[in-house]
Amino acid sequence: MNNNVHLEKELYPPMQNWLQEHLEDKYQECTIHTYDTDEISLDNALALHNFPVDKKLVGIPIQIDVLGVIEANDGHIDLAFIEAKKTPLNIHALGQLLVYCRIANPVEAFLLSSGGMGNLSKILINQKRQDILKYGPKNERSIFVANWNVAAARPDMETMIPHI
Repeated sequence: MNNNVHLEKELYPPMQNWLQEHLEDKYQECTIHTYDTDEISLDNALALHNFPVDKKLVGIPIQIDVLGVIEANDGHIDLAFIEAKKTPLNIHALGQLLVYCRIANPVEAFLLSSGGMGNLSKILINQKRQDILKYGPKNERSIFVANWNVAAARPDMETMIPHI
């Protein structure tokens, strides 16, 4: 049995399905929308799906693989991101997502890889540097990093850092 995919884009549909379920479970009073947005910038993706676009996002080349939109009954929206990798994770992948999170401030962000934790495990586990996952105005939010289990079509929760 193959534990990985040939192309990264093969990860997007199952990750989109998982994000939809995860957000529906967590935000039960909201309407959840998820999209494969790897080929379109965040501001254009939001506009394409008729969501308001925060002016701080206009023209910024944020390209998230899977986008979640959490729509409250009053019309307020929050965002959730998944950055997908089929290769072992590294500081470059984390840095890219961290910058996106610091600009857009999603309520949830995930860095998921079917290729394993790579050298991020040394930094996050051995060196106990989970502080580098923090973002938000008061560093109150955290990127969640985990292995993606291709066969189960979900993150391996035992590898999730920090734990959910």
